[in-house]
Amino acid sequence: MKRFREYADLTAPPEGCADCEECELLDRLFDAETYRSNNARSYSNARDSYQRSIILDHIIRGHHQHLAVNSGRWELELESRGTDSFDSVPADWDI
Repeated sequence: MKRFREYADLTAPPEGCADCEECELLDRLFDAETYRSNNARSYSNARDSYQRSIILDHIIRGHHQHLAVNSGRWELELESRGTDSFDSVPADWDI
């Protein structure tokens, strides 16, 4: 177990010998850890990207709602002023 702990604490596999079964097993172990680490990083990046897109979508929807409310207020204000002054201005198709 003590010997395994020494291998487990290494950050890279030790130099192996040709045709050594133990060296081949250690290489597989380190390859599996690298694969797992890369997958975890990929998952984390995908999760962060998804969360950013959700937040951005929420901000955009809020902005669109804000524009709609302000547009509605502007239209009500314009309507309350009366349309008499606007009825005398000819449109492009009237000329």
